[in-house]
Amino acid sequence: MNQKVNQKYADKVVSMIPVSKNYKSRIKEDILSRLEEYHGVEDPVAILGKPENVAKEFIENIDPSEIKPLNSGYLKSNFQYSYRSDKTFMGLPLVDIQFGNRKIAKGIIAMGDFAVGVFAVGAISLGGISLGAISLGLLALGGAALSLICSIGGIAISGILSIGGMAVAYECAVGGIAVAHTLAIGGYASASNIAMGDIAHGNLALYKTSFKGEIGVNYISTTFEQFKMQVQKLYPNFSKTLLSIIDFGYHTIMLSSKANS
Repeated sequence: MNQKVNQKYADKVVSMIPVSKNYKSRIKEDILSRLEEYHGVEDPVAILGKPENVAKEFIENIDPSEIKPLNSGYLKSNFQYSYRSDKTFMGLPLVDIQFGNRKIAKGIIAMGDFAVGVFAVGAISLGGISLGAISLGLLALGGAALSLICSIGGIAISGILSIGGMAVAYECAVGGIAVAHTLAIGGYASASNIAMGDIAHGNLALYKTSFKGEIGVNYISTTFEQFKMQVQKLYPNFSKTLLSIIDFGYHTIMLSSKANS
């Protein structure tokens, strides 16, 4: 009998039963004792059934006074939830959910306090598409978001596009404070090439209050077409996608100025 497999199975069952640690230990001992009776069977599921079904049976037979109440906020409670799908893809479960048990959720879809997956959601998450308080991925959304392609968050950092209260990117940053190499749009905008904002620092700066750089253009006295011509003159091969973002940024700044006037 594979002791590690039995231990893992028993741990999974007790993780879904909301009782005290001592009570969990007794349940775990009971489960392991039952499994040891079947020396010729290697799969605990074949003996006792799926962990969630076994946990449900225990809960139904536990004295209600032993059940721990769950508060509405799991971070302030003893809430634990664990689920891992039987189906896998390239060695990873299709779905892995781990809350309140200090385990890392790993799967194609991963959800938990700590989540790693193609699609990851968690307090701390890492994935292709990642959502969380602290989020890292190709596409990241969160309080603090770091990505290779696109980040959206309170603090957003990426290689291509960042949008946030504070946005930092190589190509394009849009935010209250925006810093980028190519294009920055924000209340305070700083870029090596083009900066657009109330305060703008860049080689070409479209500004309202002040600017630093080679060329400063006050947007109050400049149309979008005039500014676009200036951009194309300085940067003949400038990205059409970024020109569209400049169009959006210009008119957003104009609307904001009219609203505040």
